[in-house]
Amino acid sequence: MTAPHPHRRRGASAIEFALCMPFVLLLIIGSVDCAMWTLAHQSLARAVQDGARVGAEFLVPDDGNGKEIENAALAATRTAVQQAGFDPSEVALSAVWSVENNRKAWLAVQATATNTPLMGIRSPFAVDVRKRFVVFTQEQPND
Repeated sequence: MTAPHPHRRRGASAIEFALCMPFVLLLIIGSVDCAMWTLAHQSLARAVQDGARVGAEFLVPDDGNGKEIENAALAATRTAVQQAGFDPSEVALSAVWSVENNRKAWLAVQATATNTPLMGIRSPFAVDVRKRFVVFTQEQPND
């Protein structure tokens, strides 16, 4: 059997390229979208940890009101979120300071941000990024 005439193979590479290119682009876009999602998770986790750490450095108030601790943690988290590249107005933040059994005090800081998929394409990574960090603050002496 003889090889086909070279003129009959013209354009075969272009057709193969056109058939494979959508899958290659989908793989590239999916990889970048996954990387952006991972970056958002890591950045938000770091911001929440920084905010909780700042709040935990405050002295535990004698009156049992932890609003000052919560406000300091929220301010530090808001600053860290902004430095991480998020728009602070689009990130929901909360901080709760509580005393357990009149002995241990803890601070929980939570942040929720919307993860926007790459180029608006529907993606499994188009979910809210939510991070929560709990840190124990100073122990209260027993009365």
